[in-house]
Amino acid sequence: VTLGELRRATGRHKESVEAFLRVLSQQPNNADAVLGLAETYKASGDFKNAEVQYKRAIALQPNYWSSYNKLGVFYYSRGRVADAVPHFQRVVQLVPDNEYGYNNLGGMFQLLGRYDEAVAVYKRSIERKPTSQGYSNLGTCLYATGKYAEAAAAYDQAVKLTPASFLYWRNLGDALRWVPGREADARRAFDRAIELCDEEIRVNPSDAFAHAARAAALAKIGRVREGRTAILRALELAPSDPAYIYEAAVIANIAGAEDEAIARLEQAIRLGATTASVQSDPEFANLQKSGRLQAIVQSPRSSDSTH
Repeated sequence: VTLGELRRATGRHKESVEAFLRVLSQQPNNADAVLGLAETYKASGDFKNAEVQYKRAIALQPNYWSSYNKLGVFYYSRGRVADAVPHFQRVVQLVPDNEYGYNNLGGMFQLLGRYDEAVAVYKRSIERKPTSQGYSNLGTCLYATGKYAEAAAAYDQAVKLTPASFLYWRNLGDALRWVPGREADARRAFDRAIELCDEEIRVNPSDAFAHAARAAALAKIGRVREGRTAILRALELAPSDPAYIYEAAVIANIAGAEDEAIARLEQAIRLGATTASVQSDPEFANLQKSGRLQAIVQSPRSSDSTH
């Protein structure tokens, strides 16, 4: 099992699958191996088999919270936000002192545009146990409602608790970018995010998340050409992931390529990105002003994207 996890973490997906299957040939009911196999299938883009294995893990251990949590995360990553909600609710029921259930459930409420419910869940999580994820999620919800200074304060707490996370530094830069007078602080946050992304990519060159975060940070500090190149690597690794296509839209818009940004947004929404997140993102204020954004989110295709 450990070998399987290590091989997945270093991008060796075929060898990872082989390791987990070796375990299951000897111990067919080893839930850790089943979950590991599911995670590896997900990482390699074999989503059909990934879902089968997540459900198999739940059937093997129906009272084990992590299986529900991982399946919820899987549904979220595939744009199936509503499908993820009951699994995170099950996590909260099984382990009411576990912050993962609260943070992930809050995230789904947020993506569905239910911001008050999301903030309440995040604050409950932080009250029970202050964590970097809890603060980051709260920051993301505040960001979505236009409270950028408050969002930056929450992200700053996340960075203090987990200073080696490129995600939290990138998020901090995003919020500071919209707070008047904090441009230099935003630049420092993005610079640190890029450094940490580079470190992660050296360990695992196949980490699409790190490539996408790096690309967005580069574009937002003015290194747009580098950002546009970097996001293509993320899309090469995960061509159907709506989160990375969304980042490509942001970067295209920063570059002044509005038609490309619109096309990327339409694709991201078709694959599961929520219209609520698109409409609340200040990165697309120009498209909102011109009316082009409303044309996307009100189209029949977008209304069917999150079923």
